Amino acid sequence: MILSEHLVRSDTDGRDFNTHWYKWTIGRLQQVFLVVCRLEFGILLAFITSYLNVIYFILLIVEPENS
Repeated sequence: MILSEHLVRSDTDGRDFNTHWYKWTIGRLQQVFLVVCRLEFGILLAFITSYLNVIYFILLIVEPENS
């Protein structure tokens, strides 16, 4: 919301929107986004690994001679 207000106010006042505050805020949002993406990827990877382990375990039970 504050970013939108900053952009609108800069546009209506004829000022450059690309201020130090704007650059810092965008940079911080990018950092937060990357952290969240890494966490979600880690959770997804853990889920897939667990799922594959369960499938492998089931296959060992169904066909133990092929292990």
